[in-house]
Amino acid sequence: MVETPDQKIADLLVDYGFDMEAGESNDLYINVKDLKDITAFKDMKIPDLIRPLSYASPIEFRFFLQEYGERVDEGPLFDIKSLPMDWYDPDVSCICIDDEGIDAAFLVRFDGNDTVIAELLAGLGDDSSKKLPYLLAYAATNALYTYTQKTKIIIRRRNKSIMKLADKILNGKKGEKVYRGILME
Repeated sequence: MVETPDQKIADLLVDYGFDMEAGESNDLYINVKDLKDITAFKDMKIPDLIRPLSYASPIEFRFFLQEYGERVDEGPLFDIKSLPMDWYDPDVSCICIDDEGIDAAFLVRFDGNDTVIAELLAGLGDDSSKKLPYLLAYAATNALYTYTQKTKIIIRRRNKSIMKLADKILNGKKGEKVYRGILME
């Protein structure tokens, strides 16, 4: 799949066999300063099970990613199991961990150029969907203290559940207009 905001590039891709259509980008762009306006996080009591990624051992982290890879069709995240733990911001990225290990995680990466990319929001257990808002609230709170107000955040909406969650938390914020397509055989 390819995505571009440029009509001329979209037209060129059609000439090379891509089936292109206009739509909304899967990526949302906000700034860190926008996090303090998210009403869903106000007054949220974050459980003690939610910890920074730096709390986990590399073995626990690898085990979580291995389990995630076995349970989920990773699609564009096929390489996530091979990335080192320090690829992610250790204090804004967070996990839900108990005596049995990590069962949910929100992994973000700071690129060093004032951009934060939300890479993975996932849980393994039956009740993991209930933990995801706490992970988001924890990360948002820490991002406000860690990054500048102008730091850009890229939220990749890779599936319908993430789209629905982002829509609810970000009050219907839309992605940029883009042309999206796939190569036809």
